[in-house]
Amino acid sequence: MTPMFCIAKLELIIGDFSGDFTTESCRKWLDDNLLQVSDVEVNWLSWVPLTVRCFILRLLQHRLPLAPALRARGVDIPSGRCPLCLLEDENEDHTFVKCPVAKGVWCKISKWMNLNVSNIPSIMDLSNCINGAQGSRMAKRTRTLIGYCTCWMIWLTRNRWLFANTRASVEKMVEEIKILAYSWMDARRTKWHCTWEEWVLNPITGVG
Repeated sequence: MTPMFCIAKLELIIGDFSGDFTTESCRKWLDDNLLQVSDVEVNWLSWVPLTVRCFILRLLQHRLPLAPALRARGVDIPSGRCPLCLLEDENEDHTFVKCPVAKGVWCKISKWMNLNVSNIPSIMDLSNCINGAQGSRMAKRTRTLIGYCTCWMIWLTRNRWLFANTRASVEKMVEEIKILAYSWMDARRTKWHCTWEEWVLNPITGVG
């Protein structure tokens, strides 16, 4: 099949009603035919880097490349055990909320941001708990950012343990979460006056 024939066929498939090939018609065709439809609602918080927002969407849709998904695609993996604890097979709920390492992290993060999420049974319940928490608009957004940052750090730590054999304690993970979350806020949030000392002590009271 020649390149010109491929282009002509593509134009025929995704051309608009006028018969013309446009960027708009191409994007609409991709959205309608290739992107998976999901009823999962994600707080698309602009303070969070785009890569992390896309990661959170895939997490809530259960589309991360964890052991069950890889096996379903025919990938031969030596073990499906959670690399963080080696106690149970990994999946989104276990890796991010049920794993002893994850629970230890959430326990400390709960105390830090004044919201108990240390005994949440699933990743969806975790999302609902954080997004439904009471408080000012700023407090809600800050908790969402911290929640996303915590999930991202658990994912990074899991991959470091699995592929680089690099371990990290719960205390080290929490420290990195505080630093990373503060850097996101400081880089993307304008007109906020929260010092590092206030942030470390209590991010919710610190942001006002």
